[in-house]
Amino acid sequence: MRLGYVYNNKKRVPDVEKIYNCWDKPCQNILNKLHANLDIPYETGERQKLDLILPKAKGLIPVNLYFHGGFWMSRSKPDQTFDAKPFVEASRPLV
Repeated sequence: MRLGYVYNNKKRVPDVEKIYNCWDKPCQNILNKLHANLDIPYETGERQKLDLILPKAKGLIPVNLYFHGGFWMSRSKPDQTFDAKPFVEASRPLV
């Protein structure tokens, strides 16, 4: 099986756009409710940026790193923002 096909949900998952579109509102809600520093460059490339989503907690707290486990066939990193909710609700920042 070709790797490009394996990672391409547009070809493999029926109604994938409907699923993707369900993420838009939860992602925007997270950004509206929480403190987020978006598009912090970590290298010089256009897409080499990260987002830092912070809880209201103060002081030294553990940080959770979220690594996308594949490559972007469509959409972009802001479409994953909804993943921050359980971490930030537990007073853990998410990068």
